[in-house]
Amino acid sequence: MIVNSTELQNNFGKYLVLAAREDITVTRNGIPIAKLIGLNQADTAKEGVQAYPAPGSVTYQEFQEMTRNSEERYELIDGEVYLLALGAVY
Repeated sequence: MIVNSTELQNNFGKYLVLAAREDITVTRNGIPIAKLIGLNQADTAKEGVQAYPAPGSVTYQEFQEMTRNSEERYELIDGEVYLLALGAVY
């Protein structure tokens, strides 16, 4: 996927989720300047980072089930789930 830097900046959470599924090339003035890549499954398990599904049409009931036992904060907007903040680690 290719995205310009302004779009990435304005919707960073969305692109973090997408990066778990595919590499994202960031452009500025049409010129590639960076690549956002997700961690593979082995790295996420090692780091203790939970892998999130790619955005799609999620019902409110599915959203409630997904977030019921989670300490993280999520928001459901137009069928897409956004991670707002990670839970604190003490």
